[in-house]
Amino acid sequence: KDADDDGYSDGTIDTTSCTRPEGYKAAIELTATSGDCNDNVAAINPGAVEVCGDGIDNNCDEVIDEGCCPERIFFYRDIDGDGFGDAAVSVSACIAPAGYVVDGNDCNDCDVNEHPGQIWYQDADGDGYSSGKKIGACIRPDGFYVACELKATSGDSVDNDNSIYPGAPELYDGIDNNLNGVIDEDCSSPGAVKIPDSGQNLCFNNQAPIDAPDFKEPFFGQDAQYYHNRSYTKLGLNGIELPDTAGQWLMVRDNVSGLIWEVKHNRDAAANLDDPNDADNRYTWYDSNPETNGGKAGSPRENRDTEDFIKALNANRYGGFNDWRLPTVAELSGLINRGRNTPAIDVDFFPFTEPLPYWSATPYAYSDENKAWHVYFGYGYVGSGLTSARCFGRAVR
Repeated sequence: KDADDDGYSDGTIDTTSCTRPEGYKAAIELTATSGDCNDNVAAINPGAVEVCGDGIDNNCDEVIDEGCCPERIFFYRDIDGDGFGDAAVSVSACIAPAGYVVDGNDCNDCDVNEHPGQIWYQDADGDGYSSGKKIGACIRPDGFYVACELKATSGDSVDNDNSIYPGAPELYDGIDNNLNGVIDEDCSSPGAVKIPDSGQNLCFNNQAPIDAPDFKEPFFGQDAQYYHNRSYTKLGLNGIELPDTAGQWLMVRDNVSGLIWEVKHNRDAAANLDDPNDADNRYTWYDSNPETNGGKAGSPRENRDTEDFIKALNANRYGGFNDWRLPTVAELSGLINRGRNTPAIDVDFFPFTEPLPYWSATPYAYSDENKAWHVYFGYGYVGSGLTSARCFGRAVR
């Protein structure tokens, strides 16, 4: 047989046919009746000239690129493309085959960041800002990142609190949250907190909508006349900031209040209590802590109450964190956007929000009944309900 018609056979013979089979020749017609190591390529046969640098045994002598260089060297496979190869996978050649490199000292050939000489920066609290501490190591140390994974490789002097970093929202808490050397700037007085704009954009008299009244005119000073931007940022795993165009995100940071909110997923009209983040789950209200429950613990229900919801979310380290809690009624009502309804919330950042009540952590103190405050996101108002009622929940941190 000489399928590629180069005058060399691979040794396959046919003694059964009277007529010439296709691709076959008589011995007298061949240069050799065996030895062709690739009978599909005419340029590869025992009489071919070795082509330097192509990584092919052109002359079928079981040696690649012989005679092409004074000394053959070993090259190592580099899967992750970091310039360092795997010492366990090598070839001997004059010129590096595709995907192979000279250095075979890679400690992890499946991670482009892990290789000899890598510089790692510590970000112990995972807020994207390093304290400036750095080490050289091949394998990633715990709590360390390469420069391109961080927003800054220095400047975080409080690297054990992910709410404190350069540029963080300043809170009225006696702490320099943004590390600019000033504590609680722009916070007017004790107890004052920043809240998002309500979204209310119409003014009214006692009967109907009106144009915004001027100073000293009747009905001046309404909510719609004190507008400031609502501002949110989508966040991924471990709080990594994402663009507004991101199609998937885990959390949302309110850039006004500084609160970080859970984002619900998987709304399909079927609750899944094994997934505390499922948008269809409803819970009774329950708080076993006498210091926060107002003297009434509420209505426990195995795996179906708000305390179990928060415990499960923290056990799963949703978003990379385990300090999730149920929001106060004031915090939760800050998500209301009164410029829209059904639901009355910014759905571009909080998808799958039902136009129904969501529990807050605040107990209802004006009744002997077991009741707690909730926020109704249908038309955007605060109300209360029996703790045995099954309402939705959204966590905050």
